[in-house]
Amino acid sequence: MLSSSKNTLDKPPSKAQARSRAPNPADSPQHAPTIQDNNVLKVNDLDAFILAYKKLQSDNANLQVQVADQAATINQTQGFFDDAERALDELKAKDKEIERLRKKKIIVQEHNEDSMSKSVKSGLSYAKLTMDNQKLKKRVKGLKKYVKTSEKSLEEYKKSLKEYMESLDKYTKSLEEYKKSLDEYKTRVKTLVDKS
Repeated sequence: MLSSSKNTLDKPPSKAQARSRAPNPADSPQHAPTIQDNNVLKVNDLDAFILAYKKLQSDNANLQVQVADQAATINQTQGFFDDAERALDELKAKDKEIERLRKKKIIVQEHNEDSMSKSVKSGLSYAKLTMDNQKLKKRVKGLKKYVKTSEKSLEEYKKSLKEYMESLDKYTKSLEEYKKSLDEYKTRVKTLVDKS
C-alpha cells in the first residue's frame, strides 16, 4: 500500500486527472491542503505560466508588428520629409532664379529705357544737326554766290583799275608834253623879252 501510494506521489497525474481530481475550495472551505493538492496547484501554475508565456509571445509578436508598422511609418514619414526638403530646396532655387531673372529684367528695362532716351536725344541731336547742316548748306551756298559775285566784281574792278591806270598813263604823258610845251613857251617868251 505504501509502495503504491509512493508511486502515485512520485508520478504526477495528467492534466485531465488533475482537473477531475482537484478539490474545489468553495465546496469545502475547511479542507486542509495535502501533497496531492500541491501537485494540482503546481500543474495549475504551469498551465498559467504556459498561458502567460503564450500571451507574452503573442504580445511580443503584436509589439514587433507594431514596431515594424511604426518603423515603416517613420521611414515613410522620413521619405515624405526628405521629399518635402528636396521640394523646398528646389522651390528656393527656383525663387532665386526668379529673383535673378527679375533683377536682370529690371536691368534690361533700365538699359532699354536709357537706350531709348539716348536714342530720342540722339534723334533730337540728329534733327538739330540736320537743321544746322541745312542752314550751313544754305549759308555756304550764299557765300559761294557772294564769292562768285565778288570775284566778278573784282575782275570788273581790276579791269576798271587797268583802264584807269592806262588813262592815268596817258594823262601823265599828256601832262609831261604840256609841261614841255609850257617850258618851250616860257623860253620863247623870255627870248622875246630879252630882244625887245
